[in-house]
Amino acid sequence: QPRVFLFTSDDSPCATESEAASAHTRVQDLIELGADIEFFPLSPPEKPFAMERFWGNLLPVDPEDYVSRASARLEELDRRLRMRVHRKRTLQRLNFQICEGVEVAVSVFVTILQAKLPLPVYLLNENNKPLKSETKHICEQTGALLHPVDDVATYVELAGQRISVSRAEVLETKHFCEPGLRLLGFKPDKFLQPHHRIFHSYFVYPNERSITGSAT
Repeated sequence: QPRVFLFTSDDSPCATESEAASAHTRVQDLIELGADIEFFPLSPPEKPFAMERFWGNLLPVDPEDYVSRASARLEELDRRLRMRVHRKRTLQRLNFQICEGVEVAVSVFVTILQAKLPLPVYLLNENNKPLKSETKHICEQTGALLHPVDDVATYVELAGQRISVSRAEVLETKHFCEPGLRLLGFKPDKFLQPHHRIFHSYFVYPNERSITGSAT
């Protein structure tokens, strides 16, 4: 939807009737196109802004209290601009399971995050192209290259014995359920200690786009 912002301190900008008629035609064309016209009268300190002279007949506004509410509308516009410039990015979208069979969708935000230096990028000194690291496993006895799946085994030491674990089993232990949040219960706030949370805080907000009714 097109949107037009008008800022002026002149309550009678048209010098002739033809200019006023042209402005009226232009405004009517914008309204027929579905444009949202927002008018901000800027009252000069030496004289009050008179809406009835021109703008009250041109725009679909209330001429009585429109000037008095101009400062509040400017503050609201400033707030909307700050929200667009400093738009909060969603860190994650998850399902929040409250109980068995009841889930709501939430979006996770991080309002304050510590800025860190980026990791160094190694470049080839001949053409400044980024280098790619490659890891290879070599047998200590023979010096032959080992295949990362067929020749390399993972084990877990249990009761003094080495129990072999396959790569698929290791991946299965890391993925035991679908990503999301689950409500386990409640505790009094006196049990919450400062050392329980040493990282930045997260802000959780309902996500109506994923599951309708999450905000109700």
